[in-house]
Amino acid sequence: MKLLMISGLTVLALFLAATSIPRAHPPLVSHTSAAEMPTVGEMQKVAQQSKLPVEDFEDRSLVFPRGTQR
Repeated sequence: MKLLMISGLTVLALFLAATSIPRAHPPLVSHTSAAEMPTVGEMQKVAQQSKLPVEDFEDRSLVFPRGTQR
């Protein structure tokens, strides 16, 4: 009888632990059509606009620091 009680409590504890674990839910499906999505060309144009300009450094010590002089 004691073994049955321990087994029952163990099963109950496992059941409670399994039901309390949060589940990962898939993202909600939006009802947007393909016509509302930007085209590949538009996405590439935005990506090119967001690139940083190339800067030319005259003093390369900022990029490649020299060793300490003694």
